[in-house]
Amino acid sequence: KDKSNKTTCWILIKRTKKTNPINRLLLPKSVGVGAFLAWLKEEKINYVVPRFYEKLPELHREGGDLDLLVADEHADKVVDHIRSFSDQVTETLVESVPIGMHSISLTSGVPYYPPQLALTVLDNAIDGPAGSRIPTAIDDFHMFIYHALYHSKGYSTGIPSKNPGKPENPPENDYGVIIQQKAKKLGIKIGKTMEDMDEYMSLVGWQPKRDTLSKIAERNSWVRDRFFGNNHISFTGLTVFIIKERAVSEGLTNEVVKVMSQSGVKIVEVLHLSANQKKRAIHEIRGGNWAGPGCSTDGLFPACLIIAVDPNCVRLTSKHAYEYERTWSKIHKGKIRNVFDKDGEASIVHAADNTLEALEYIDACLSKKDAQNLFEKIERTMKNFRYVRIRRIFSATYIAHLIKFNTRDLAIKALS
Repeated sequence: KDKSNKTTCWILIKRTKKTNPINRLLLPKSVGVGAFLAWLKEEKINYVVPRFYEKLPELHREGGDLDLLVADEHADKVVDHIRSFSDQVTETLVESVPIGMHSISLTSGVPYYPPQLALTVLDNAIDGPAGSRIPTAIDDFHMFIYHALYHSKGYSTGIPSKNPGKPENPPENDYGVIIQQKAKKLGIKIGKTMEDMDEYMSLVGWQPKRDTLSKIAERNSWVRDRFFGNNHISFTGLTVFIIKERAVSEGLTNEVVKVMSQSGVKIVEVLHLSANQKKRAIHEIRGGNWAGPGCSTDGLFPACLIIAVDPNCVRLTSKHAYEYERTWSKIHKGKIRNVFDKDGEASIVHAADNTLEALEYIDACLSKKDAQNLFEKIERTMKNFRYVRIRRIFSATYIAHLIKFNTRDLAIKALS
């Protein structure tokens, strides 16, 4: 109770695990940023400092870090060099400079920037302060907006938004002012809100694709509100499985279709991609990231689409579809991977997590006319499913989903 005898509720969170310096890339200040940049130049490392490079070798602010975007083939070498100084790193982290190192595609999650665009940035890189490599003015502009909107910043950038979301943390930098200053130098009208900037990024090809946005939305509330908050799709239950080149060349397509059918999925169409469709799919799906173990893409590019309808998810409300469709997508993928995937090798299949991603995949590969013909087949298939809502009432998987979803929803509303 407070001084006026009013009761308030608090959640006390205790951090029980200390940050281990070994798990972070820390450059001792005794080594120095200048010497590190000199090493990168001497070793001909293909990289850029994506932002806040103007004061190098000094950092842009007290307590800041040094971000790097590094070509895949040089990533391990840079990491090994930084960690060679680990014996000089102390628990007093203020004596070290955190290095935020990001490779083009070596990531277990979402690539830091869309790989094809990031490669272009490296190709266009120019000399910067203290012997560094920095992006051109226009690449710097696009990368900075991308960082502000789509990385984990969201509302915490402090940039005005048309959505009613609130910042989770105070802004680390004056992102809005910096973007306006860069736009003025380039003679570009960027608008004042996050939504204006997102529309610009879409026009210049720097807006992430739908499947990438869905992953970003898990940790960025503005992206979640902007792209998924009020997205009421006209139908649910659509799924698209992508069979990769190696599996198609080995004649596994029909076998995969058979496993999917046994899993309960109704196949609408099996589409072998033309050269042009394949090119579009490579660049526009998964953020352009198709690398497997060892950074190899050999045999891992998309070659065939299996368009299907999952009766477990047909005619769901949009409120419940997003996560429930992901549950069933994982179930179907798991059955395919258990049969065909080999230990230590990349999976032969990639799948859309939900109807929204499935629509994005179709849009990436098919012309409007072909897509329209496909949607007519999809609608005819969905009409054949009857009593799906009644059957879901007796589904333990669905009941568990409803309990989890509604409990969490009520808890969030109560706490907020």
